Amino acid sequence: MPFKSLAPEQAARTSAALEAAWSEIKSTVPAGCEEQERTRLAYMIASFVLVADDDDELTRRAVERFRNRPQIRARNPQKVRELRSRNSR
Repeated sequence: MPFKSLAPEQAARTSAALEAAWSEIKSTVPAGCEEQERTRLAYMIASFVLVADDDDELTRRAVERFRNRPQIRARNPQKVRELRSRNSR
């Protein structure tokens, strides 16, 4: 999980925001993609933890980002890994 490198108070804050955001989003996630999409959401939350003023803002920003960034969809797992690797640079 992306929260391992955070200070304890930030980790607690991001965990709470993840639960709140996930409860708002999970019904829109295709079956079989839950774990991948929850992890994607967790990384988005971690990216906002230092700039969000409070937990509500952290949750809101993550939900907005999640909804505005489409999933990587590919039948070929190797292609998915290549796309992720290219995007993480």
